Amino acid sequence: MQGMNRQRNLWAKEALRSAYGRGASRFATLRDGLRLRGAGSRLRAASSQLGRTVTLLGQPIVDLLLPPRCACCGAEQELFAHQVLLCDVCRKSFTDGVAARCKRCGAVAAGDCLACRKRQPRFEQLVTLGPYAGPLRATVLRLKRPGHDALAEAMGLWLTERLLASLDAEDEPLVLANAVVMPVPMHWMRRVFQQVNSPDLVAAALAARMSLPLADDWLARRRHTPRQGPMLRTERLRNVRGAFELHSEEVVRDAHVIVVDDVVTTGATCDEVARVLRRAGARRVTVATLARADSPR
Repeated sequence: MQGMNRQRNLWAKEALRSAYGRGASRFATLRDGLRLRGAGSRLRAASSQLGRTVTLLGQPIVDLLLPPRCACCGAEQELFAHQVLLCDVCRKSFTDGVAARCKRCGAVAAGDCLACRKRQPRFEQLVTLGPYAGPLRATVLRLKRPGHDALAEAMGLWLTERLLASLDAEDEPLVLANAVVMPVPMHWMRRVFQQVNSPDLVAAALAARMSLPLADDWLARRRHTPRQGPMLRTERLRNVRGAFELHSEEVVRDAHVIVVDDVVTTGATCDEVARVLRRAGARRVTVATLARADSPR
């Protein structure tokens, strides 16, 4: 019984930490999660009291009682260091060795982009956190498994910072006018086995931070496609051709669609998504991805 109580306390503590930065309104969801875990009436009463404490005294009290920790490595952070719960060590490890990249396709390019000269993508811009290697690759793979919602949210908020930083201050209102966030969908067969689609979680965090609508059920993957790991660029383009469809064109007509993915290699998948969106009347397509891998030839 003592071991069970200890585990329940750990659940409560972890749940409270994951709720940092979201405000007191999220405590209803937190309490529901505690009920589902069978924590008992005493733990539910404690969570309700903590919820009221946050409402009355504010987030600083929670930070003092439960100091915020990095969502990736678990290291304790300084109070109010920044909204994104990723420590400076993890951020630096994700971006170490970042080379100059093409602003349009994200390929490594110091000047003129050879990839875009050969075949210009249908999206206007690609924003990424860093190369698909080392700690960032390990984090992207970690997000492909269930149970890492807090980490996905932290990565999504950091990606939001990168996206906003890529826009000129004077152009930002125009670029983001009538904008909508859309994650790259997963086929339902793969979803059954994988249980989670990390672009959904990242896109939700990005949309919430930017106060933009989230269109997470308007684009569907109507055809199950083989995994593209060993494929060349031309093979990938053929593999995803006709794989996506929109349930309705209304949501994207004359809109700036921010397409969210976890990793981009050749850009074939996002290019096909952009083709579908452009055909439906989207005025601009931007790709926001956690990582950009070196493209197979």
